[in-house]
Amino acid sequence: MPNPTLLKAILAIQGIEYATAGADGRLASYSPGLMQWVDDESGQVNGRSLGDLFVELTGLEEDVAQVARKEQPALKIEKIARQRPDGTTAYITLTIVPYDGRLLLIVSDVSDEGNLEQRVTQQRNELNLLSTQLDAARAQLDDLLHRFLPGAVASQMVANPKAVKLGGERKEVTVLFADLRGFTSWTEGVDPETALHMLNGKLSIAVDALIAHGGTLDKYMGDAVMGVFNAPNPDPHHAWHAAQAAWQLIRALKSDPILQFSVGINTGTAVAGNIGTTQAMNYTVIGDAVNQAKRLQEMAKPGQVLISGSTRALLPDKAGLLPLGSFQLRGRKQETDIFCITSLD
Repeated sequence: MPNPTLLKAILAIQGIEYATAGADGRLASYSPGLMQWVDDESGQVNGRSLGDLFVELTGLEEDVAQVARKEQPALKIEKIARQRPDGTTAYITLTIVPYDGRLLLIVSDVSDEGNLEQRVTQQRNELNLLSTQLDAARAQLDDLLHRFLPGAVASQMVANPKAVKLGGERKEVTVLFADLRGFTSWTEGVDPETALHMLNGKLSIAVDALIAHGGTLDKYMGDAVMGVFNAPNPDPHHAWHAAQAAWQLIRALKSDPILQFSVGINTGTAVAGNIGTTQAMNYTVIGDAVNQAKRLQEMAKPGQVLISGSTRALLPDKAGLLPLGSFQLRGRKQETDIFCITSLD
């Protein structure tokens, strides 16, 4: 027969205390160390019900009775938190099994496992919080990128940051320049805050028109904007969409007696990509096609959209166009056929 002293030593090493109870669930005997886990300060525990000594068993009287009748093999409550005198938290597991017509209560100290689980849970919660914060920061960064960069460019940067590098590719694009005529003279005698508010309102009309028709806002230039179609995202109808954008912004300010946009549009080959340095770069298009669009805008009157012959060749027949003739644009040797858009309906 095993030495009782040895058995007690083994149980103590394993952090196990025990008690026996009658079939009615009242305590009959117990190991001395059990008292540290009992919800009782009187020291009088013999004859008390298990539910009185362990509040976690309250309401489980029928389950305890079923164990006593061997209708269920055991009742187990895992990782119950207990406060130690030193303020630290311990964890115990209660197990009740039938034993020789009575009940055997086993109390296992699982503090190491419980504390590890708590740390894991805490770390998981911290990681979830960090993930939430990172998602919020990523969303904020994405929003900022789309505010300061062309939308399509910002989306490509977020989707594939490693692809962002200096250089570009040759492609056919349609370039739109829109300048707010009359703004400079209007600002005379107007405080800067009012002028800025007015400018932002007018420029938003141009940008809304660009975006509505699939264009990319290339840059602001004082009271002017430059838009590009077919870069960076492909658009098989880029010339038509550029004309629609121009017509929309012209009509939006049609009733304004002072401030009107003049618009120039040209289609041609340009290099689209990132220019600058590795520390600071901008997405833009460069080439003679851009220069021609700017010269056409400079020729256009307030409320007028001028397009080149290369853009005209890509527009559908329903576009209303007025031929103005061939002109030598500033800085160019060859003449350019110029048309004025009169309607797009």
